[in-house]
Amino acid sequence: MSNAIHVQGQNTTTESSPHEEIKAFLKNYSAAWNSQDFWRLKDLWDLDDPMPFYKAMEVERPVIGWNNLSLYFDPKPGAKFLDGILTKYTNISIKLIAPDVALAFFDLEWDLKAKGPSKPMGGTDPTMVVLKKKPEGWRMSAYVEACMSPGNYVRKLLEGQTRPHFYEYLKENTGYEPDAPHKNAAEKYWSVKP
Repeated sequence: MSNAIHVQGQNTTTESSPHEEIKAFLKNYSAAWNSQDFWRLKDLWDLDDPMPFYKAMEVERPVIGWNNLSLYFDPKPGAKFLDGILTKYTNISIKLIAPDVALAFFDLEWDLKAKGPSKPMGGTDPTMVVLKKKPEGWRMSAYVEACMSPGNYVRKLLEGQTRPHFYEYLKENTGYEPDAPHKNAAEKYWSVKP
C-alpha cells in the first residue's frame, strides 16, 4: 500500500505544511494506539469540542461525548487487554475545508492479539476523520471507520484465498494478470502454514 499523500485541489508535486503536519499527527496517533497507553489518545483530540464522536468497527453505535470517549479509550485505567497491537495509516488523502479544518481519509491497517488463548487477527478499514488546527497542532474532532458491507468483505476474503497456481493457469490460457496487491494477498494467504 502506498503512503503517498494526495491533496485535493492543490499541486501534489510539493506538499504543503498542513498536509505534512497532518501526516505527522496520524503517525503520532498510531504510536499512541501501538503503545497501549490509551489515555494518550484523548490528548490528540480537540478538547474544546463540546461533542466529539467516534465510530469504530467493533461498536454498534457511535461513541459520543467526552465521558463516553474516555471510557471507550481507557475503560480500566492502566489495564492492558492486548498482548500487542500495531496500527498504520496508509493511502492518505487530505482535503482542507478551511485553513484550520481538514478531512483525512485513509486505510487503517491493524493487527492485534487479545490477552489469553486468542489468536492474532488483523484487517484494513477505510477511515475518515475531521481534524481541527489548534495552537498545539492538529487535533481530532470526529472519527469514523467505514467498514465494508458483509458481501464485499466475503468477496475480498474469497479473492484473497485464490491459489497462486490459478493465476498462472489464467495467464497461460487467457492472458489475465491480477493487480499486484490482489496477487500478493493470495500468495501471503497460501504461504501461511498452520
